[in-house]
Amino acid sequence: MVQQQSDNLAPSINSQNYHRTLWNNSPTPQAVYQLNGIILDANQAFAYLIGRSVIDTLGLNVWAITPEKYHNRQQLDRANLESKGKFTAEQDYLDPHGQLIPVRLSGVKIELEEQILILLSVEKINPSPQSSPYLSKSNPSKSAAEFAELQSILEELPMAIFWKDRNSVYLGCNKIFAEVAGLDDPRKIVGKTDYDLPWKPEEADWFRECDRRVMDSETPEYDNIEPQQQADGSQKWLKTNKMVLCDSSSNVIGIVGTFEDITEKVELERQLKQQTQNLETLVAKRTQELISSKARFEKLVVNVPGAIYQFKLNTEGNFSFPYISSDCEELCELTSEQIMQNSELILSLIHPEDVSKFEQVVEKSAQTLQPKHWEGRIVTPSGQTKWIQTASKPEKQVDGSIVWDGLMIDISDRKQAERELRESQQLLRLIFDTLPQRIFWKDKNFNYLGCNKLFAQDAGLDSPEEIIGKNDFELSWKKSAPLYRADDEVILAGGTPKINYEESQIREDGTIIRIKTSKLALKGKEGLIIGLFGSYEDISDISQQRQQTENAQDFLEKAINSISSPIFVKDTNHRWVLVNDAYCKFLGYPKAEILGKSEPDFFTQEQADIYWAKDELVMLAGNEEIDEEPFTDGQGNNKLIVTKKSCFQDLDGNTFLLGMIVDIYDV
Repeated sequence: MVQQQSDNLAPSINSQNYHRTLWNNSPTPQAVYQLNGIILDANQAFAYLIGRSVIDTLGLNVWAITPEKYHNRQQLDRANLESKGKFTAEQDYLDPHGQLIPVRLSGVKIELEEQILILLSVEKINPSPQSSPYLSKSNPSKSAAEFAELQSILEELPMAIFWKDRNSVYLGCNKIFAEVAGLDDPRKIVGKTDYDLPWKPEEADWFRECDRRVMDSETPEYDNIEPQQQADGSQKWLKTNKMVLCDSSSNVIGIVGTFEDITEKVELERQLKQQTQNLETLVAKRTQELISSKARFEKLVVNVPGAIYQFKLNTEGNFSFPYISSDCEELCELTSEQIMQNSELILSLIHPEDVSKFEQVVEKSAQTLQPKHWEGRIVTPSGQTKWIQTASKPEKQVDGSIVWDGLMIDISDRKQAERELRESQQLLRLIFDTLPQRIFWKDKNFNYLGCNKLFAQDAGLDSPEEIIGKNDFELSWKKSAPLYRADDEVILAGGTPKINYEESQIREDGTIIRIKTSKLALKGKEGLIIGLFGSYEDISDISQQRQQTENAQDFLEKAINSISSPIFVKDTNHRWVLVNDAYCKFLGYPKAEILGKSEPDFFTQEQADIYWAKDELVMLAGNEEIDEEPFTDGQGNNKLIVTKKSCFQDLDGNTFLLGMIVDIYDV
């Protein structure tokens, strides 16, 4: 929870990112904690100081890393915070192995949204330098060789070292100090004072004052922060240590000092001071965000369509629910308190047929630490069967247990819709497989997405599923594939359907069949073409019959045209449906103008009425008749024609009149 609060307090503006970077990279260990001691935030330096990672530090109690002998200071620190708004202390911290870490603490109270937080700065206290035997009160005079050896050792130390007499006159130093003082040889320092070196006068005064204070009190001073003018004119900040220098009789004869350059640290601390001022604003904002985040989380828990939960698997293989939202009652008919107290209650609801799958999913997620997704049935205490879906992400804990943060939702409606969809698809498949036509559909790349059984059989496949992903060049009609591809490209390019057109299909064995095909574009919800749908049927037999019929008609037409007598056939509406060339010559009109017309279109009304009446008698009686009828030819000559007429019916039962003019007389 502390980790989540810390994450939710992340700043969102550039200035905050800047100060956050300073916070994380500051060499000064710092942390923010509540009055109860719980650490809400800490930088890397603080975590390193106590021997832990930042993640492990968050959520620790500062008193848990404090030896018990200091615990009685809690009330004192709180009193100082209440009265002065701050506190300071020197104590020890404990690292993970129980080792003591001497530290100097500085705490500042921050009041935000009626909450009190403490901004803690920590400085590790280094053990006091031990006096060199050469400088000890009881140390006897050393020989020149021993002194040279000691000087050689001092030159190897990674810090500036110097020593002075009672009058603050330099007696010696190492190379590092000489370089800072602008000297090319440490021996040149002998006999000089701070006023002879490149320090500012006020700095020299300060150094000498510190020297007198140490020598007069015979008390060493450690970790003094002092400015110092450098030989090149720049200013540095130094952390110095000064101790008394005694002769063999324990008389103070001077001081010895060391220092290290902490200019960069001072600059960082200056920035940190500015950062601290901004940190109060930052913490205030982050605290407000934490409050808002908590409110958002509570709102999310209430409004999310399902139950939010934590599912835990301990190292002994036992399950538990550390947390589950109240929505579980609507899902499982169990309260969150019941489930958190006894996880077996909800696990026992899992349908017996789905228990094994659930255990496999949990085991795999625990082994791989990959997200867990499970769908299965539960049977509620009232006997209602529901489909449940869970999705969660695992995280391994320090104690070896695994906790999944997840969401559980009711997907019964979705499962019902899926079942209805499957049934609908099965019905559609049954319809497709029952149709006598071959049905297929393709994507925009001309690859088949599906077909019915008859189409799969024509393609030489055992089942419709085998056609998925194939194209026409891979099927039994690959010789006709270029033609089919060309048609498909036209359909997909323009979307114009091609309906009931005939084409040939060349099978793999060389057989050629005639098919009647229809193709149209498939469009998605936005009206864009996503593929094509098509069907065809084998019309080879029909085509053959049609050809035979056409041949028979051609034969009949040639036969009657070879007869010199005029011949005609009329339907019951007295319209000519068939005439030979001799009849066209008799009427004096081309065949195209005669077919579909009747006598009133060519004869006088009087003659047309005579022909109509006699034809009607023949069709009604159904007998063969021979009649003489008047006729006026194209030149206006009146003649008599002898016509032989009879009736017949076609295969559909339609009646027709057949007539032949057998003779013509002049009147």
